[in-house]
Amino acid sequence: MTARPNIILIILDACRRDALEPYAPAPTRIKSGAHTPVLMGLAEEGVVIADCQSTSSCTAISVASILTGRGPHQHGITTLVGGSLLQGVPTVGAHLQGAGYTTAFFPSTAVLNRTTQLNRGFHHFDDGFLEPLYRDLSLGRILDLPLFRRHFYKPPKDRVVAGSLRFCEVTTDAALRWMSKTPDPLMAVIHYLEPHYPYWPPEGWRVSEDPLDQANYHASLRYLDAVCLERILHVVRARGSDTLLLITSDHGEYWGTHGFRPTGDHGDLYQEVLAVPLIVWGTGASMLRQSWDAPWSHVDLVPTILRLSGVQSPRGGEGADCPMVTQIVSENRPRHSWEDAAFNDPAYVEAMGGFRRGGVAVRTGSHKLIERAPGLGGPELYDLASDPEERRNLVDFSSGLRQALLPSLPPPIVYETTPQPDLTRRLAALGYF
Repeated sequence: MTARPNIILIILDACRRDALEPYAPAPTRIKSGAHTPVLMGLAEEGVVIADCQSTSSCTAISVASILTGRGPHQHGITTLVGGSLLQGVPTVGAHLQGAGYTTAFFPSTAVLNRTTQLNRGFHHFDDGFLEPLYRDLSLGRILDLPLFRRHFYKPPKDRVVAGSLRFCEVTTDAALRWMSKTPDPLMAVIHYLEPHYPYWPPEGWRVSEDPLDQANYHASLRYLDAVCLERILHVVRARGSDTLLLITSDHGEYWGTHGFRPTGDHGDLYQEVLAVPLIVWGTGASMLRQSWDAPWSHVDLVPTILRLSGVQSPRGGEGADCPMVTQIVSENRPRHSWEDAAFNDPAYVEAMGGFRRGGVAVRTGSHKLIERAPGLGGPELYDLASDPEERRNLVDFSSGLRQALLPSLPPPIVYETTPQPDLTRRLAALGYF
């Protein structure tokens, strides 16, 4: 039997596709100083997927889709907190365990705690930073709000905020310790908080003392590249084993577009938050199509990983087998995205200030349709080829195209829980509202 490759899946939090090399346009890269040489080296040696679509602007929903190959209707996580995988839904870790892999997941934020059941299928779930009791409770009940606020507005003394989050070098330390004592084949999912706010790279990398300074966002990426990705790549090369490395993000940020705040906002369903990077390096990467017109989706990652590692992909997921060089893939296959279900409730949206609206979206080729619940605004239709910034709503000019896309639209996810004021205040401290 041919040896299976080790697999490392890295998920960056709130990383816009166009903020990251090699996607960033040269003027933006020069202005922001967003030079990430390690990542650029991986991109040059591997495959850069030009167009990958997130399933959600919500971390919990998106990461669940990445790990299961399913949308929220199938995996069961529909909101930022309080949800968990439906019984019987396997993760990529479970599939690989069955093929002889030792698996681990390294989250960096409390919204991915074990109440989500995202630890399912992983031999090791590295959530010690959420001790002593935080890891077993929902976020809304355990966040130390005064502690988090002190951390948010002032540079942290420590690189771990117990019960809330940890920064990238701490997560990297944990992942490399585990890798050093784990035999081949292994699979590690590494979730990094960076470049999600608060933007606090360490002193020496920090541009200013403002946790919402966009320059610190880019500085966080430079630090992650130089300190964390460099170390991981060094260990991978020194290990000498076949390795498949994938780098993506859960969602992006708005940076002031579409009426959102200049930093931190990442709700709704526009491309600034749904367009995510995807770089594949190492064993099997050369088998992927480097250029094709159909957008990828996060739900494609599980079948891609399984195919490239020689593991049979099970039925039941929404993702398509990865587009191989020899495969013909429909350019018009629909790609679905959902907002956090809480924002499908107009009363909840109004209570939160009205700036973040729920809904569902579908892409087929270059066309994208957003549909919202009554009271949250009308439908929006865009041609991303001619209008990538989604400034010209075509719904009044192309009713026939909207009708053609409606059958491909995913059903909305219903928010059934009464909003909790205490939970709202605590999530507001994270900047979600």
